[in-house]
Amino acid sequence: MEDPRIDELLEHFDAVDENGEPTSIALIARRVSSYLEVVENLREELQDYHSSISSLEQRAENLTQSINERSTLRGDITEMAQTAAMQAAFSTTTARGAQLRKEANEKRKNLTQFEEDFVKDQVRLKEVTRAIQGKQARLMETRDQIARRLNIIDALLQRAEIEWPSYFFEENERLKAKQSNSSTSHVRHVSKRRPHRRIIRRRRAS
Repeated sequence: MEDPRIDELLEHFDAVDENGEPTSIALIARRVSSYLEVVENLREELQDYHSSISSLEQRAENLTQSINERSTLRGDITEMAQTAAMQAAFSTTTARGAQLRKEANEKRKNLTQFEEDFVKDQVRLKEVTRAIQGKQARLMETRDQIARRLNIIDALLQRAEIEWPSYFFEENERLKAKQSNSSTSHVRHVSKRRPHRRIIRRRRAS
């Protein structure tokens, strides 16, 4: 959080009174310091959520692609398994029939495995989607927590600036000087001009 008032306030973090007790401005400085630490930790969590969401979104994209590819192949694999079963059923020779039944059985197993993998991918995609939604919800909650603490810090800074303006003298003087220089640079000196007199000439009577 870039605010020049913070540095000035934190300079009085260890200020104590004549009894060795922390001064009021020191207590405010310590509260601000504590909130700043919390904000920093929350921002680290925010980065972790962003990284996790990015990874999960890539996983979801891969699963979606896999499901789409399986959907395209699903009909072909099913048709091959059915064709192999029909050929085995209508075979006229014992040896050929045994071979066709073996091939049909393998294709049926392949189809079963394909269907299981297809369903697993769909389940995984749903789980990843729920995980993304959960991470996004926590990300938004963390952003809100950061915003609330930043508002508290700003309120504490305003309170310190109002109750102990002398501690912010240097910064206030700098800002005032900057504003004064800015306004002075825009002043223009306008010279006074005498109003133009219109001369009217009268014609003499003939």
